[in-house]
Amino acid sequence: MAVNQDVSFYMEKALQKATSPDVKRYFLTEWYRKMFPYIPFVTGTLASTMDIEIQHSPETAMKTGLESIDQNIHFKAPYASNMYYGDGFNFTKDQHPLAQARWAQVAAELHGQELVDSLKKYIRRESLK
Repeated sequence: MAVNQDVSFYMEKALQKATSPDVKRYFLTEWYRKMFPYIPFVTGTLASTMDIEIQHSPETAMKTGLESIDQNIHFKAPYASNMYYGDGFNFTKDQHPLAQARWAQVAAELHGQELVDSLKKYIRRESLK
């Protein structure tokens, strides 16, 4: 079962406009990198079967003439949802000492500003090309 977690990051208006698929993919890759130490890890299946899923929204395209591209991090392991919402679980700390439930939310809370700063740098680099 997929894990869906909505997390908001405050971004200035200039950054909100830079929402190309490449920028979104960069941001989600960085976010995954920050959340990796918090993902429960025994064999590595849960953490390594992540995919940045791109979803095209035909409803938006019909209404606006523009195609909306939504990207999110998708954990493919069948038990991902149970682990994510497993607040009472006793996670093994051998491989990932920081492992815990709701790892995406924790990473966003602890590293949100770092992620936004990294995104700003990426957008600046891309605009200079």
